[in-house]
Amino acid sequence: MSKNADYWRGRFSIIQDTAHREAGACVADLERIYRDAEQSVQADLERWYGRFATNNGISLTDARKMLTTGQMEEFRWTVDQYIQAAQQANLSPEWIKKLENASARFHVSRLETIQLQIQQQMELLYGGQLDSLDGLLKNVISNGYTHTAFEIQRGLGLGWDITALNQRKLETLLSRPWTADGKTFRDRCWENKANLVSGVQSTLTQGLLRGDSLQKLTDRIKNQFGVSRYKAGRLAHTETTYFNGVANLEVYRDLGIEQVEILETLDRHTCEICGALDGTVIPLSQYEPGVTVPPFHPNCRGTTCPHYADMKGERAARNADGEVYYVPADTSYQKWLETFVKGGDKAGLVNFVSPQEIKDKISGKEAELQGLREERRRLSQEMADAKSGEWQYDWGAKQYEQFANMSDDEFQAYVKSVEQREQAITAEMERLRAQQDAIVFDRNPTAEAEWDRLGDQIRALRKERTTVRYELNNVDQIRDWRINYGSKGRDFFSAKVSSTQKAIDTVDAKMGSLTQEIKALQEELVKAEIVQAEAEFSTKSLEEIKAEILEKHKDLIKTDAQRAEFEKIVDSLDKEHANLYNRLSGNFAGSNYYQRGAGWYDPSDLHVHMDLNSHPWDDRVGRNLSAAWKTKFHEEFHQLDHILGTTGDFGGRVRALSSTLTPYGSRMIAAIDQDVLNCVNQAVDWYNAQYGTAYKHIASLKRISGDAKDCFFSWLGQMAPTAKDRALIDTFTDAVGLTTKGNINPYGKGYWGHQLSYQKSRGKDGATSEVWANLGSFLFRGDTEALDALAPFMPNTIQTYSETLDEVLEYAKTHVIKYK
Repeated sequence: MSKNADYWRGRFSIIQDTAHREAGACVADLERIYRDAEQSVQADLERWYGRFATNNGISLTDARKMLTTGQMEEFRWTVDQYIQAAQQANLSPEWIKKLENASARFHVSRLETIQLQIQQQMELLYGGQLDSLDGLLKNVISNGYTHTAFEIQRGLGLGWDITALNQRKLETLLSRPWTADGKTFRDRCWENKANLVSGVQSTLTQGLLRGDSLQKLTDRIKNQFGVSRYKAGRLAHTETTYFNGVANLEVYRDLGIEQVEILETLDRHTCEICGALDGTVIPLSQYEPGVTVPPFHPNCRGTTCPHYADMKGERAARNADGEVYYVPADTSYQKWLETFVKGGDKAGLVNFVSPQEIKDKISGKEAELQGLREERRRLSQEMADAKSGEWQYDWGAKQYEQFANMSDDEFQAYVKSVEQREQAITAEMERLRAQQDAIVFDRNPTAEAEWDRLGDQIRALRKERTTVRYELNNVDQIRDWRINYGSKGRDFFSAKVSSTQKAIDTVDAKMGSLTQEIKALQEELVKAEIVQAEAEFSTKSLEEIKAEILEKHKDLIKTDAQRAEFEKIVDSLDKEHANLYNRLSGNFAGSNYYQRGAGWYDPSDLHVHMDLNSHPWDDRVGRNLSAAWKTKFHEEFHQLDHILGTTGDFGGRVRALSSTLTPYGSRMIAAIDQDVLNCVNQAVDWYNAQYGTAYKHIASLKRISGDAKDCFFSWLGQMAPTAKDRALIDTFTDAVGLTTKGNINPYGKGYWGHQLSYQKSRGKDGATSEVWANLGSFLFRGDTEALDALAPFMPNTIQTYSETLDEVLEYAKTHVIKYK
């Protein structure tokens, strides 16, 4: 769960400030080194002047005189000491060689001795400076890497093993030039040294040529040391900014950061370049210290920090090898270092499994399962076709037994013979009809007998032709059977049935395995969401949770006045209540809060429908608000009731907390009925005392006498005499009408509640549902006025409700509130 932008900017500013405090300590150390060098040079000059000057002065000509034999021996002894010191300080081989050459010379001038002495001090100075800067920048990279990784992992609430930068990697990073002239910080140190040596020696020579006094000469040299000292400090801070950026880049790559934000120190010292670039977001692919990210100029104090597109919500560790764990918000750097850098014990840490990764796996498995279902349908059709082939073969073999073993030529000959038979019969029938037509009857009995004989023959031929034509009509069916079944044989279809069955069994096994895998993943998802929800609750601050609530309502609430009122309500929530409402708010997208005439939660479309601009209850109790906040929270608590019902964790009903068939709803209706029964009997007692009657208590709400009803309404009238009083106890009057199914109907007497038809249809389930939503609105918003007004009427109900709400608050710490 990544933090917001202020968190990242704040933490990475601290890392940069820490690095520059180290640089400041290094600069202070360099100041000491420079002061020591200045004092050594001044002492060497004073001794040199004291030895060779006349009347506090020495000319260039005198300075160029060669040393005497005795002075040369002393010089060689001094140079030998310099060589030993240079070797111990690991000064450059070039300088040591120069000293060795000087020691071997036979002639050395006075000027050369002081120049050699001064350069020895400078060589020592820059050797110390290089060591200090080298140590500083190695610390900046090494510590910057681990501290940056620590802050990112703690900010995400996720941790996994990383490898600290080794010495070889540090050397590689330090030796990489980054400026346009291609010089490293070491090159720049030696360049500054060469400039200082050259400048001091020129100053010395020119001063001797002018005949400057010792004081004037040392003052000039001190000024040159001062310029070099400033350059050293500037170099330390500039290189610190650069190598802190290098360390950040290494971490960003290793931890999979995709975008970074430029973060500048904004104060009166900030330059126009840096001020304009502050807050700029760039992809990591464009990250180049000294070009696209700080330092943008010498002494630049800028840095970078991770940037996430939404700066909130869950964010998994990307490209991380091995196990990933949740990092508690109170984890110290030392504890993190031991655990994730040095491979320490991770006992007690909770493994991170990204719910989104599991969802992606489930989606992939479900797509694969859908593909198998389609394959199963195809194979089922193949099986049906194969079995049909078996049946068709058996039927055809029986029906067309004489044709089963015929060759194609034999079958064609058979077809031709049948056609010829049909043609012959037809021709014979036509011949016989012609004979009939030629008969002349003329009352000739013999002719009539001949006519009848010919007719009998024609009828017999017609019957025979019908049989032959039927045989011809079957030829196409026989041909199809021969092609599709007879030619393939029964074994073909039996083998097809067998192979298809094997394929079906394989697919069924895969589908069963996939179904089990999906079920296991769904169970794993539930666990991962629980772990993530719990970790999110522990790692997020109250301010972050409130900010997320407001962000989720950004497009739901339309006016500035309503936003201001809502922000005030949200600001009053403690962490547990804010956490529950934040999780519930994730389901509000799509709800219509400005639907005129509406005021309900629809479980069919999973959305709230209401008019935030219509607020008669708030007006009646004198709240002077611009929005119907009671109604908003009321309908949203109906939605919460439904969501929890879909999870199966609260009884498995559509309304988990208010259905009288769940343990929660059962306890709620028992408390409501007890409170209503107590109030009715209290009303009877009050009425008897007031008017001297002797009406009896009722034993239950199943049978309520007319006298008890009259007493109740008289008592209720004096308990809530004003319109405001009646509005404040609307939860009670609505519950009375619902739990009695209108047998006691406060709504019909002008009190707040639902109409009689709703009372009769919803009954006790309606009572628990409306009480849950109303008390949710009051308790959640801390509406003490409404709760105080209800307390005398519903003490058991409020207590039971509070206990249930506490369970829901605990549940929300470890669960995502969403439909399932």
